[in-house]
Formats: sequence, C-alpha cells, structure tokens
Amino acid sequence: MRYALALTLIFLLASGTLGQTTPPSLEGTRITIEHDGVQQRFRLVADPDPVVNKSPDATFAILLDETVAPAGVSVHATGLEHDPLTTRYQWDFGDPKSDRNVLPGFVAGHVYDNPGTYTIRLKITPENAQAIELTRSVTIEADLRKTIHVSPDGDDARDGSQTQPIRTLKRAGEIAINDVRILLERGKTFDVDSQALTPGKRVLIGAYGDAKLPKPIIRYTGKGNAEAIIRASDKTTGLVVENLTFDSLVGAKPDASELPHCIVLAGRQVVVRNCTFLNVSYAINGNGNPSGVLVQNCDAPTTDGLRRYLAWIQGTDWTILDNRALNSTREHIVRGAGYDRVLVAFNTFANISRRESGADPVDIAKTTVNLQFGNFGYIHGNTLTGPSSIGPLGKADGLKFKEQRAKTFVVESNTFNSAPFEVQHGISDVMIRNNTFGVDDNRSIVLDGYNSEFGRGISDVTIRDNVARNAGKTGGFLLVGAGVKEISLIGNRYVAPKLQSGASQTANVYVADKDLSGFASISDNTWSIGNPTRYANGGVMYVWPKWSDPAGYIDPNRWNALPAVKNDSFK
Repeated sequence: MRYALALTLIFLLASGTLGQTTPPSLEGTRITIEHDGVQQRFRLVADPDPVVNKSPDATFAILLDETVAPAGVSVHATGLEHDPLTTRYQWDFGDPKSDRNVLPGFVAGHVYDNPGTYTIRLKITPENAQAIELTRSVTIEADLRKTIHVSPDGDDARDGSQTQPIRTLKRAGEIAINDVRILLERGKTFDVDSQALTPGKRVLIGAYGDAKLPKPIIRYTGKGNAEAIIRASDKTTGLVVENLTFDSLVGAKPDASELPHCIVLAGRQVVVRNCTFLNVSYAINGNGNPSGVLVQNCDAPTTDGLRRYLAWIQGTDWTILDNRALNSTREHIVRGAGYDRVLVAFNTFANISRRESGADPVDIAKTTVNLQFGNFGYIHGNTLTGPSSIGPLGKADGLKFKEQRAKTFVVESNTFNSAPFEVQHGISDVMIRNNTFGVDDNRSIVLDGYNSEFGRGISDVTIRDNVARNAGKTGGFLLVGAGVKEISLIGNRYVAPKLQSGASQTANVYVADKDLSGFASISDNTWSIGNPTRYANGGVMYVWPKWSDPAGYIDPNRWNALPAVKNDSFK
C-alpha cells in the first residue's frame, strides 16, 4: 500500500525541495519536515486511490485574491504538459455539501460559502496513461463585513441596521464601497432610474428577510440609453451578487433600446448566482474583461424577457454553471469573444424563433452557446435547444476581423436538440465526444470549409463516440466543407431510419470536396441506410465538390473501400 501526506505540501513539491523517499510502512506514523527553518509535523495516512500517481513537479493555477466567505475561486490546468483534448480532468473542491463540488474540464470555478481551509484536488487522466492527482489548499476568511440593510419602508437618514434600514440603493452605494454587505429586503421592489451601485473590494449584494418570500426585485425605470444597474470597475475584487431579480418598466417594448444592462463586469473574482432576469437587455455583460467569473443557478424564465445576452464573455477564467434561459429575442444566450479559459457546464438553454407565430417578427433562433475567438473552451453536460457554435465570427459581420482565431475546445456529454452544432472556420484543436443529438431534417454537426476570403479554415477536429437521431427524411450526421485538415470520425452512431439520400443534400456524411484527403481517420462508425432515392443509386454518403451530381453518392461497399475508412457499418 502506498501512503500520502495528510496535508498537501504544495510549496515543497513545486520547489522541488523534497526528493523521492521510501514510503513509510506504518499508517499513522508522524514525521517532522523542516523547510526554510520552520519545522512542521504531519501524519501519514493510506492513499484512498492506489492507481493515482502523485506528481512532484506540476501544479495547477488558482485565481483567488484576499477575500471572505462567500468567495468565488477559479482554477485551471491549461499550463500542464498534457494534451487538453484527450486528457480527462476532474476537480474536487473539498466542499462536499456545496453545489457542484466536483466538476470536469481544464478550467472550473467554485463558491465557498463558509470560512475555512479547503483542499482542492485535480485528478488528471491522460489518454492511455495512469491518473495523476494534484492538490492545493485555499483559505477563506470569515465574513466580518459591515451590513447595510435596504428596504422601501426605510429612511436614508438611518444607519442601515436591520431594524433601521435605509431606503434606496443610491444611498447604499454612497456609503458602502468596500468591505460591505448590501442586503435588500425580500418580497420588495426597488426602483432605480440610473446606475445604482459601483462596488469596490469584497462587496456582497444580496437579500435578507424571510426566505419563503420572493427575491427582492431591482426594477429599472429609466428612459433613453440603457444604464448598468451594477457596474464593477477594474478595481473591483471579490464581488458577489446573489438572490436578486432584475426587471424593468419598459418590458412591453420588443427591442432592447431602453432596457438595462443588469450587471456590467470588470475586475477580478466575481460571483453572480441565484439571480432572475426578466425584462432586460444584457443580464451579465463582461466587456470590462474581468478575470475569474462564476455565473451559477441564474435564470431567464420567459421566452420574451431576455432581449440580448444572459452572459457576454470577455476576459479570463469564466464558469457558466447550472443556469437556465428559455430564449433571447435579439441575440445569443451565451456569447464569448476575446476570452481565455471558459467552462460552460450543466446549463439548460434554448433559443427559439417567434417570427413564424407572429409573436415577434424579428425574433429568430440565434444560438444558445456561441464561443467566438478565444482559447480553451470546455462545453460539458448542457441541454441546448437551438443552434450552437464555436469559432470566430464569419460571414459579412466578420470581415473586419479576419485575423481572429480560436483554439482548444472540448465539447462533451451535451444534448443538442432541433438544430446543428457548427464549427466555424478559423478554429483548430477540437474534441467533440460523447454527445447526443436529436436533430430532425437537418445536420447534427457542421464543419465549415476553408474560406479564401478570410484566409482561414479548420484543422485537427476529432468527432468520436457521439449518438445522433433523425426522425425526418432529410439532413445527415455531418456536413464537411472543402479544405479541412486532420478530421477524425470515430465510433459515432447515426440512427435515421427514414433518411432519403439523394434529395436535399441528404447523406449520413456529406463532404463538399473531391475526396477524403481532409480526414485523418474514419473508423468504427455505424450509419443508417434509410431509404435512398433512385437518384442516389444506393449511395448513403456524398463526396463531391458541389451539389448535385449522382457520382458524388457512395454506397456502403465503396465507402468502406476508401483508404481513409476502416470498419464502418451500415444498418
């Protein structure tokens, strides 16, 4: 049996001070270690996971300023020497009674609600190798901040205690900048017509009162150009906004011209959780390039209330976790541009069209998740109804930004409904694995080809172990544009019993190129034969530079004879 130190000696391991030693033979033995003249005693305990190696050199990054509970912590492992596309990551934040104590991904975030010292464990499992466990500790200080209570029944001349609350958010913002808790009374509505709060360091904005009552409502009543209700600055650190509802009085207008940006972010280490967004423009706007943002358990519960974004992502180290949004009438639900390290996990997002019903002629189905130019995106465990995409902005809107690129994305264990997942030109290093697609009469996955106008294409994309179903007659599993490089298609299963190859560009796999030279490998997939039309001549795959030519259709036998293909089956 191997043994490990009960307390993490991360400062020793990282510095290389400790060399290899022979593991002690008796559990419970206490040893003394001296480092920089300081002696510390540790007790040896049995390692709970005997297959895990302890790495003496590597460690992961933690973004955590001096702070108090509740505190958001961001972590990432992008600096480690492991392939981020094939390596599995599991974080354990040492906080088992919390929401989402365990998370996947090379980047993640967590909220510690209680003070104390916590051990964060990262289990890294490289492909075809033993797991490695890394640990670091963080300390969260007790909350000793002053509390300002705000109630519509209060008076701004009072001291802000619970029995003597002040009345307005404006007054709260004037007297409380740093190291303060601003609490709004539950069941009440607070009207603001301009920017209300500009938090500094270690500020919490939340609720007090009977937990059975509705969350307090901050209602924007202004006119003209939209204002931010809460605006962080570059000096903001340790901000928490929680348990609030944001609304406005101009909700009947279908556009977003007079609706508020609820929370505009900059600075470091920000948490927005358990908030509801009704008639608003941006719920969370990160155009101030913040670092270390966690958006958790927030919701936009109506199909016509959120006009623009639930979250606009810029900056570094974002975690979008367990949120719910039913639609955006004008934009995407989550959009990122100019970011590094983003985790989007366990959310339920939809983006629908209300144009056909006549409810709103401008409300088309934009995307649920749209991560444009940036690096290190991890999309896991979401249910996404509507289009979704990764990769830089293209088409006419992107012509001013031809230089933009995106790199290193894992898209795994999601459920995609009703619309394709698109990988846009200008991206490289992508893993799409273990997802479920339910897309009728359309593609499940679309890979853009090389775009000569932008001078960029797609390279190194692996699509493996996904399951897709199509109850319709048209569409297919995959559409691939011309000029892609190093595409791998492994272990996928496509179930489409009614598929009619030969019509409407329909095929299990449609490759708009002269051959399969853009593929590194195609193996062990299961495809549907369906009901090919006479035009397809029994073909269920299509490889040809343009639509349509019956010569582009390939039957199962010819497909399996192609050099790039191995062990595909057809049912």
